[in-house]
Amino acid sequence: MSVQMITMWYKYNDKDEEPKFNHIEFGHVSGEYPKPKHPSYSNQKAWEKSDWERKYAVLDGNNKIVEPVAIWID
Repeated sequence: MSVQMITMWYKYNDKDEEPKFNHIEFGHVSGEYPKPKHPSYSNQKAWEKSDWERKYAVLDGNNKIVEPVAIWID
């Protein structure tokens, strides 16, 4: 069974203290906010001004999200 590394993005709203899940991005993405997928997506340009939280996880072969216990980096 193959697995794929993903980044789960959560966005803070003005009304809520807890961030709400927004979307996933394939790979472990660094940065403070997700980058627009294409320049024509003008609504995604505003993401830079929002508060975001990211979590790294794994998507298993059955398309289920599994949060890793540890990530080893050499």
